[in-house]
Amino acid sequence: MTDWLAALFILNVVLCLAWMTYLFRVLSAPSLVGLTFLMIGLRYGAAAVWYWQNNPSLPIPIPGSFLYFLGATFLGYTAGATVVASLLQFRLGEAQRHFFSQITVVDARVVRWPVFGAVLVFSVVAAIYYIGGSERTGIEMLVSHSREAVTLRDFRQEVGATNPFSYVGFLAGQVTGPFLLMITIAMWLRTRGLVWAMLALGLVVLIFLAATMSLSKAPIIVVALYVMLAVFVGRWDGGRVRLTHVVAPAGLVLALGSLGYVLTYGKSAAHALEDTVDRLVVVPLVSVHGFLHVYPDLVPFQNGLGIGTIAKLADVSGYVSPSLVVGTVIAGQGVCADSIWSVDLWANFGWPGVILGSAGVGGILAFLEYWCLLQSRTVVSVAVYAFLLGATTRLAEGSIFTMLLSGGLVLVPVLGWFLDRSWHARKTLEPAGAFR
Repeated sequence: MTDWLAALFILNVVLCLAWMTYLFRVLSAPSLVGLTFLMIGLRYGAAAVWYWQNNPSLPIPIPGSFLYFLGATFLGYTAGATVVASLLQFRLGEAQRHFFSQITVVDARVVRWPVFGAVLVFSVVAAIYYIGGSERTGIEMLVSHSREAVTLRDFRQEVGATNPFSYVGFLAGQVTGPFLLMITIAMWLRTRGLVWAMLALGLVVLIFLAATMSLSKAPIIVVALYVMLAVFVGRWDGGRVRLTHVVAPAGLVLALGSLGYVLTYGKSAAHALEDTVDRLVVVPLVSVHGFLHVYPDLVPFQNGLGIGTIAKLADVSGYVSPSLVVGTVIAGQGVCADSIWSVDLWANFGWPGVILGSAGVGGILAFLEYWCLLQSRTVVSVAVYAFLLGATTRLAEGSIFTMLLSGGLVLVPVLGWFLDRSWHARKTLEPAGAFR
């Protein structure tokens, strides 16, 4: 039974991969839908079979629903993206070639500079207030205190709990700041102007300082990926990607992740690399294991009240996120069990949430891709597409609710709509063959 179930799961993943490669160029070009599928395939595909057969981390049995849960996530996501693409008559390859074959518009009249300036002022002020709102900075913590895991975990909790500007700091450092940085990089790629280079450098420094406040490695890695994606998308012509385009971001993640372990925990390079791979592949599966163990046997399904915004609207007292509940059960107080989007859907709605919610995620990303590629290729639209490519990689280990409400999947397209005059001055493009 075990071998048959593993074989069926692998077959499910392979068939979904083949279909998504055909429809969304998973193995030949970056796309919002395809890159997200590739990320979950790498982290929850074959590795899940190994984890299921070996249970290397937790002293509790792996639920029999483990592979069914992940298989439903893959199927739901693939089905949702397929249905929306079919309804919109959207063919990704032709749409990308149409969009990226255009010369990037850098006419100063395209950008609404008062809006750009307002968002820039917000990002700078919010980041400065966030940096100044903590009693200790992350760099200070590294220099003056021990590098024990418990000490660093307590420090991260302290930063989140005591800094009154944590939320605006997150928006500035992970959403609005990187988005403006991408626009700035797009401008520099087309004009090579010194002003744009200096502004980009200033934003990189400010975002980096904000990202180091909690000593978490993920924000720094994400910002570096945003810069790399901005350069790539700004230069890409819509054709097939080269091997270097895949190796470079993977190498960047491994290098920065390993460096983070060396600096924060004082580990050797070999152990740091091992821990980085473990963090990327094994830890998310441990979280899936934990969620299936906790919900609904130890904690009942939340019926939507596990979503922070809904909990606030319903005036739920003592709200604790499902990831924190699970992390506390399996690893100790203060630990968050972050994993693929479907674990939050499971904790809130059970199987209907996993299947329909994953279909919703695929459908949302397919629609965002369709909408982005309908626009003219301007410095703003290039930045929006590059940002969304980076943001979707975080869905492999994040809540869809968080990404929609504060992670940029909604906010950045809205900002792009306000920033780009060309989106208002004409009707959206309808390139023949790509969209109808």
